Formats: sequence, structure tokens, C-alpha cells
Amino acid sequence: MINTLVKKQWHIIFSRLLFIVVGSCYLSLPAHATELIDEDAASSATTLGTQSPVEVAALIISAFLGLLGIIAVTYIIYAGFLWMTAGGNPQKADKAKGILKSAVIGLVLIMASYSLATYVFGALEQATGYQ
Repeated sequence: MINTLVKKQWHIIFSRLLFIVVGSCYLSLPAHATELIDEDAASSATTLGTQSPVEVAALIISAFLGLLGIIAVTYIIYAGFLWMTAGGNPQKADKAKGILKSAVIGLVLIMASYSLATYVFGALEQATGYQ
């Protein structure tokens, strides 16, 4: 029973595991405890920074779209694995083709939205004078 559950929900388990691994890579920031001893470092650590809001938003959106791209590529690899292990079963091959088609469409949309966001944020930076 456990074996069939893992086979049926393998992509859910794998995507959650991938999310945990990638999320821990993005969120693991080094602690700079030695910099906080200095008063200048302590005061600069509490300020908002010197980046414009447009740059911060662009950085957040590009990181999010990068994460979505990793997930889409993972689904492409998963669909290829399903297709290769179908063993001539047309139902499994059709399932793999459907996942592959959806993942490729998703990847194209992610790349298009990344290029659109890059263009929009570039235009905003030029219009507002931040460079």
C-alpha cells in the first residue's frame, strides 16, 4: 500500500523536496556577527539600503521567476523519466506527454514574463532617474 502511494504521488513528494532544498539555498544567508560590533556597521545594518525600490522589486521578481524556472525544468525531467519508464504502455506515455507539454508551455511563459519584467523595470529605472 505504501509503495503504490509513493508511486502515485511521487511528483508531489519530489516537488516538495525540491522546494525545500532550493528554498534553503535561497534563505541561508551568512551571519556577520563581527560586523555588528562596529557602530557604523550596526547603523548601516538597520537602514533600508541604497537600492531603489525598483531594483528591489526587480530582484525579488527575478528570484521568484528563477525558482519557477527550476520547477518547470524539474517537471520536464520528470516527464522524460515517466516516458522512458513507460515500457510501451500508451497510457503512461500519454501522461508523460501531457506533463511534458504543460511544463514546456509553463517554461515559455516564465521566460516571456521574465523578459517582459526586465523590460518594464528597465523602463521604470530610466523614467524615474534611478540608475
